[in-house]
Parts: sequence; C-alpha cells; structure tokens
Amino acid sequence: MANTKEEVTKLIIDINEEQHNVYILQQTIINKKTRIRHLQQQLWDTCSHVWVRDPWANFDELCKHNCSICGLWKDRSMYT
Repeated sequence: MANTKEEVTKLIIDINEEQHNVYILQQTIINKKTRIRHLQQQLWDTCSHVWVRDPWANFDELCKHNCSICGLWKDRSMYT
C-alpha cells in the first residue's frame, strides 16, 4: 500500500510541475507576440513603404495592399 501512495504522490508532483511548465511557456509565447507587435510598429514607422495590391486579396477584405519592401499590410491598426 505504501508503494501505491508514493506513486500517487509522485504523479501529483509530476502533474504540478508540468502544469507550471505549461504556464511558463504560455507566458513566453505572450511575451514573444507582444515583442513582435512592437517590432512591427517600429517597422511600420521606419519603412518607406511601396504599396502593392495583393492579387490574392478577396474583394471584401478590409486591407488589400501590402508593402513590397517590408511585407506589412497598409492598415497600421493591425499592428497596434
């Protein structure tokens, strides 16, 4: 019986550690996405954009143009 109790305790500890690792990784992803947005905003302000129409854009899309230099879309609000 003691063996089983120790195994259960170890499994609970392992689950808690894995849940903590998942939380840390989720926070890392959130931080990376925030950093990407910040860099895109800087790129938007820095690039001398040359807008071209995206041939694959649907007729009802809000933004049909992107920059041939940096690749960002013409709508700056996408990067805020």
